[in-house]
Amino acid sequence: MKLLNKIFALLFCVIIITVQIPALAENNDTHVFFATFDISLRHNIIKSKYAVTVYLDGVKVDRMEQGDILTFGAYMSDGTTHELRFVADKKGVPDRVWTLGSLVPGSVLTCKLTAKHNQVKITSHTLSVNNQTIVSVSPDIEKAVKIAGTIIVYVVKAAGAAK
Repeated sequence: MKLLNKIFALLFCVIIITVQIPALAENNDTHVFFATFDISLRHNIIKSKYAVTVYLDGVKVDRMEQGDILTFGAYMSDGTTHELRFVADKKGVPDRVWTLGSLVPGSVLTCKLTAKHNQVKITSHTLSVNNQTIVSVSPDIEKAVKIAGTIIVYVVKAAGAAK
């Protein structure tokens, strides 16, 4: 019986490979690359102590408890967007969906999450390629940009009102 199961499993693999090879041959523009993800979930001391499950392109990667760090790699197709989804283990908290479109071979995406009472928040993220930082957004920079943007809006309004 075990031999029969092995034969069926082998035949199933052969069928899958036979079907996939022509599909890969038709699309020569698709390249596969490897990207690394480094995600940390901040440990909340008092409230909002729920876990978060991480999905990449609809596939469950892992469940993170408070204070956990998750590092994983994935082979991805080039030229397409990818979806990183953070699903809270708390009812009423919406999923945090992050659409990634700028990943290239050698990409390393690092992000820090915080579980708030009503949301999973990305507090900072960094994208680097071959050890060179391409994008880095942290709460301090985010606040400074928001403040500078508000000041510019008020200056423009004041200049318009002065005319």
